[in-house]
Amino acid sequence: MRFQTGSLFVSLWFIGILSTPCEAALAQTADGELSQLRYAQELIAASQDQKTYHQAARILRRLSGSQDAKIRHDAAVCQAANNLRHGLLANTRQTYLNLLAQNPMDADALALQAEYERLPLHCLSSYYHSQSDEKRNNKQAAGITYDSYWGHNFYLSRDYSQHHLTANGHSASYLASVSELKRQFAWGSISGAISSYFKANAKSGGRLALTYEPADSSELLLEAGRRLHEHAGTVRSGIRETYQGLTFKHDLTTKTTFILGAESAELTDQNAYREYRAKLIQRLQKRHNYQDALQLTGSSRHYDHEQISYDAPRRRLEYAAGFSRQWNSARKSARFTWQMLLGRQRDNEERPSFTPAVHLEYRRDFRHHQNLTIDSTYKRYLHQPADSHRRHESCSLGIRYAWCW
Repeated sequence: MRFQTGSLFVSLWFIGILSTPCEAALAQTADGELSQLRYAQELIAASQDQKTYHQAARILRRLSGSQDAKIRHDAAVCQAANNLRHGLLANTRQTYLNLLAQNPMDADALALQAEYERLPLHCLSSYYHSQSDEKRNNKQAAGITYDSYWGHNFYLSRDYSQHHLTANGHSASYLASVSELKRQFAWGSISGAISSYFKANAKSGGRLALTYEPADSSELLLEAGRRLHEHAGTVRSGIRETYQGLTFKHDLTTKTTFILGAESAELTDQNAYREYRAKLIQRLQKRHNYQDALQLTGSSRHYDHEQISYDAPRRRLEYAAGFSRQWNSARKSARFTWQMLLGRQRDNEERPSFTPAVHLEYRRDFRHHQNLTIDSTYKRYLHQPADSHRRHESCSLGIRYAWCW
């Protein structure tokens, strides 16, 4: 769960509180420490556009040992703001309480406390998602999610959803309840989830996940668990999968991001699969209120045994190249994303299909920490095998409305 903390770091007023009243006192300190402090403030202010937590924390950690009391004080305030951005709310709260205990009229600590108390700690969202593909597999899901901060950097999430799936003339429906607890750390997070399924032959599942961030430019996700294999045929039969996954994300430069992923799973019907994914994102120059990007993606999934009943070919290959543009409207508090992808898809030794696709996404922020997100994807399948009896298109639609307080 990620709460809306961006206003703290883009607020010129708050940055002014951190720097302007202190300039006269800081002018008497070493120029190096003053420059480092200002640079750390700039990193925190820029945190909406890129990850800067670890870089700023390293600078502020050095400044916390300064011989100048004012430098130590301002470094503590900056690190508290940095922690707030990173989800370490307990650390932020303890910092301003300590500062106020030393000086109840500390303007920096009072400003930090005000931002903390304005932060939404609860979020309720409802969503709907529908998807149909070229093989006539249809999925629909609707549900509600409640996220909350429990204190001591613990976050709790509860999700209730209704699912309906159809494929090969068969249908299956089930209810799912998921409870997840996450503990945030400076280096990443640890989370665990328990799932319950109703109106399905499989009754329970779970997930453990570890996120490790050695630096702002790198992130490693390790996860393992048990869940329903999401297909009408497997849900009707109560087939679950025990899976393990790994995802590594690294920023090669400030504009280039590379993502690698791998996942393996064993199904309860003695089948198993392995999947490998890769993505390269190249952000182009940002102009005015829009940002362009190029993207390359590829994935490969292999099943031990082919099963037509739940769309499990022995081998499936997909790769695509695309271009995206994102517009931001500050006046309307809205963001619009358009993406065009040209790809190829192939099952086993079939003739490859050419798959152009268009993805659209719209997000609108409203007052009182509310937001609406709508996304849709349309894909065409050209040059498919003549005897496949497949459709020549697929589409998906997702709608989510969130209210935080």
